[in-house]
Amino acid sequence: MEEKNKYEILGILFVIIAALGFAFKGILVKLTIAEGVSVPALMLWRYGGASIIFILFILINYKKHNIFNHSRNSIYTILLAGFFGYYLGTYADYRGLELLEATISRFILFTFPVFVIFINSVIERKLPPVRQILAILCIQIGMYFLLIIENESIEDLNIEGILWELLAAFVYAIYLILMHKSTKTFSSIIASSYIVIFALIVTTIEFHIADRWEAEFYISEKAFWLLMLTAFISTFLPIMLMAEAIKRLGSSRASIISASSPFLTIILAFILLDEIMTFYQLLGGIIIFISVAVLEGKIPAKKLWRRGV
Repeated sequence: MEEKNKYEILGILFVIIAALGFAFKGILVKLTIAEGVSVPALMLWRYGGASIIFILFILINYKKHNIFNHSRNSIYTILLAGFFGYYLGTYADYRGLELLEATISRFILFTFPVFVIFINSVIERKLPPVRQILAILCIQIGMYFLLIIENESIEDLNIEGILWELLAAFVYAIYLILMHKSTKTFSSIIASSYIVIFALIVTTIEFHIADRWEAEFYISEKAFWLLMLTAFISTFLPIMLMAEAIKRLGSSRASIISASSPFLTIILAFILLDEIMTFYQLLGGIIIFISVAVLEGKIPAKKLWRRGV
């Protein structure tokens, strides 16, 4: 039992670190787009940098990892995960970031745990546990408070941007479920490598078909370093850690815990950029962390139901 607890605690720690890495992504992407980099070029450079890191990591540790000896079905599953999570999902997310404020886009994107739980319920043909339902409802309430923007109504939001982010949330949920299946046969590092390299291949093919090389490939020095930072902090580390966390915790549980990412983004902005943290944002963060505590069993869900929460 103690070994199992340590195994799961490490999984929770991996999710939190991955969430921190993903929290940087919205800021880095906004800064890169401001340098005039297109979405396809951003994806190409990001995945190119991350692929190099993954390949070097595998070459250094190749004796520890079984790279090629896998069944066709398991390889197809991991490639499909790469297409959904890190081609289609990333493309939709970046399009949403172009059209919406970063905070609003994060709020919509981080509805993906709802999709994960719903899809898993359909696959397993049973309702999710009460604890998960309670946690996910409380997290969405927390998200609302966390990302309240003054003087901006729902009518002012860009509908196209909202649809892009909803698509990103849905396909990222599919990615997490496929990853859970893949990590049963792949090590986390190999699964992550397949995903990023395949996403790079698909992005390169699209780049070539659309003939973007001359117009969009060349970027500024500042944009290059921003993208290399994105490749390491917001791609290599979080993808690998999230894969290991899904292996330890399952897709539903890992996705709910990762909902702390928007609050971590606000904390980073408060510490690094001297931005003001509002009362509503603090309240939203507290609600989210209480929700995660409910999910992890630190607060009994039945007691909260009896109290009318």
